[in-house]
Amino acid sequence: MLAAGAVAVLILWWWTPIAKLPACPVYEHAGVYCPGCGSLRATHRLLTGRFEDAFRHNALLVALGVPLAAWYWGEQFAIAGAGYRFRPLLRGAWLAWLALALLLVFAVARNLPGDWFEALRPPGEHTHATPD
Repeated sequence: MLAAGAVAVLILWWWTPIAKLPACPVYEHAGVYCPGCGSLRATHRLLTGRFEDAFRHNALLVALGVPLAAWYWGEQFAIAGAGYRFRPLLRGAWLAWLALALLLVFAVARNLPGDWFEALRPPGEHTHATPD
């Protein structure tokens, strides 16, 4: 059932034009990039095999989110295969604080002016104005 759901999501994402994806509400209303700006488009690009484009839309999601998700699911399958009960991914409060700090630094850095921080911003004038 899980595999069928994953295939259905992949098919829907594969043929959905990126221009039809909704814009980030934080950017639309406040005019600033949140840590999640471009995540939907980055996920779309990841599912369609366009990894470089995905990185341009949200570098944090691709650089950290994908490896963490792979590690998490690998761990859960290993636990399930060995017959162990579910363990949470975060094993200490310090890891949660570190993740929160990283999100905050990423959010601030992608809104700073200058060419150094341009690579952290989603491409295009707005997050919804990127061509497919």
